Amino acid sequence: MEIQKFSHQEFESRGLDTDQAQKLADELSVCVHKKLHKVAEKKFLEIIRKLNSEGHRLMLYENIFHEKSSCIAYRDDFEDDESYHCKLRVAIDLFVYSGYSHLISNEKMEEE
Repeated sequence: MEIQKFSHQEFESRGLDTDQAQKLADELSVCVHKKLHKVAEKKFLEIIRKLNSEGHRLMLYENIFHEKSSCIAYRDDFEDDESYHCKLRVAIDLFVYSGYSHLISNEKMEEE
């Protein structure tokens, strides 16, 4: 991740509460999410393997990846003539948010 791209100076140059600053903040969210997703997915898979070694039969149910959010879900489930049965569900949801704007005091807010 090119962290210099998200320096204080770069945000300041785009102005407070501007579309340009929000665009940069959105780019930061995407970069952070990509990095965290790789690490989280790897560690999560280790946990799933360990649970399966303890007798569970967790299988991938859902793997959704968006720019700033993702969900990975495993289920130990089955369906029979009676109904659907989910014995165990383990999932991870990852969301990354960022924004750039100034904060004002309560007194300043009351003046506006």
